[in-house]
Amino acid sequence: MPSRTNRRIAVLVFARGVSSIGDLMYLVAINIFVLSLTHSPTAVAGLWLVGRVGALIVSPWAGSITDRLSRRDILMTTDILRAAGLLLMPYLHNLWLVYLDIAALGVLGVFFGNAFLPYQTQIVPSERQKRLNGLIALVRYSAILVGPALAGLLMLRGGVQRPLWSDGVSFVLSAASMFLLPRLAAAPSPGAREPNIFWHTARQDWQKAWHVLSQAPLFRLVLVASIGILALGVAADSQEVVFATRALHLGHFGFAMMVTAAGSGYVVGALLLNGAMHRISVKWLLVLGMLGSTMGYLTYALSPGFTQAVLGLILLGTFGGAQSVGFTSFQQQAVSTDVMGRVMNLRNTPEQLIQILLILAAGWATDSVGIRAVMVTATLLSVAVSVSAVSAILKPQHQAELSALDTAAPRG
Repeated sequence: MPSRTNRRIAVLVFARGVSSIGDLMYLVAINIFVLSLTHSPTAVAGLWLVGRVGALIVSPWAGSITDRLSRRDILMTTDILRAAGLLLMPYLHNLWLVYLDIAALGVLGVFFGNAFLPYQTQIVPSERQKRLNGLIALVRYSAILVGPALAGLLMLRGGVQRPLWSDGVSFVLSAASMFLLPRLAAAPSPGAREPNIFWHTARQDWQKAWHVLSQAPLFRLVLVASIGILALGVAADSQEVVFATRALHLGHFGFAMMVTAAGSGYVVGALLLNGAMHRISVKWLLVLGMLGSTMGYLTYALSPGFTQAVLGLILLGTFGGAQSVGFTSFQQQAVSTDVMGRVMNLRNTPEQLIQILLILAAGWATDSVGIRAVMVTATLLSVAVSVSAVSAILKPQHQAELSALDTAAPRG
């Protein structure tokens, strides 16, 4: 029924929107919180790694749980636990306890991510999925502008703890909204009937997930390319402040304006995308998104000053949303919701590990060869990966499969 579907879409968009705003407030506040607690830039840099290490621990097996339990219950539980972790954080005065809390938030984020997409795919009709993906991208990217601004206002009025508490409240609101959505039992899985030995079950799940990917070679190629592009982008982002100050010679205000420009690009891109969603196929979302976003990042890395850097980030933002929506829509068609969490196991584990290694490598290389060389190398590699993936996507033998993506129902 249209009214029921619209209500479900509204709840999903609200839940992701409010928690995304909270996430961006958290991103600003946690850096300042740790810096004020330790007065150590090294401790702040550790924030880039701690959450990913926590996520890496559970990534190999989280999907085995989310595919076997009620996904709505998992979403609500992880939101409540994340709220508790954030509300507690301002009272922690030991760096290692803060790191432990951040690692726990990373773990919970993996469970939420593994449950959200398959649950969304189950409760919203296939013909509305691409539109929903675009709306979720719009609210997430809008949060890039709204979240940091709110964090700044809250810190002016009450210190760094207010954005952290507000983020906690955002997760409570997200969890409460899930009560309006149906509770669906997970589909029975043959693996669940095996002897209850953790590694035995996990190994069977990995084998099943790999079998699913082996039956979808084009999706597997796009998946690998997306992992590579994202990991290289994260490595570059981890040195963004250094690049802005040392290579572009910007102060704190200039850096803030540059970040705002990137957020504006994402919002503009998402608005354009939603306006033209029914005219753009999944294939062209992938092609334009990959090429446009990586070329935007390369423009940024090669920029001699503020203006070109802003132009590059606007391009990155404008096309980044298209890539995200295209990949998500492709995944919904290529992978059954019954095993989607377990397939995400295979994605999340190497993704987190590669990101950790590249972040460490970027930090070392910046000290060794300079920030400009690091940024240009990372972005050139991203362009190479995207061009290779696009070349494969445009091969004649894949066109029938890609055309079917805009008419077939998601597998469930």
